[in-house]
Amino acid sequence: MLWIFYFVFVLHELEEWNIDRFEHQHFEGLSPAATDRSARMWIGFVVLVGLIWCAAATLPGNPTLPAWIFFGDCHPADERHFSTFLSYYFRGYAPGVITAVF
Repeated sequence: MLWIFYFVFVLHELEEWNIDRFEHQHFEGLSPAATDRSARMWIGFVVLVGLIWCAAATLPGNPTLPAWIFFGDCHPADERHFSTFLSYYFRGYAPGVITAVF
């Protein structure tokens, strides 16, 4: 289940591939260093950290470790509500909203 969650997480991150354009269109005062390239580097970094986290949880073979990570203190509804709010507030698609809902 944790590897399935990781796969869906990667899909969610890839949905945010063009998030820089959305941020520049809707927010003021962004750093000039915020570019498509920097956003994609962060996405790659987050996906890599997720891969390491998932591997560290599942490779030891202890079923309680991935269960704690999978059912631990995360609340996916928080991101789902935030993404839906952004779409409503900006009257358009907010990157990541589709996979956040799922």
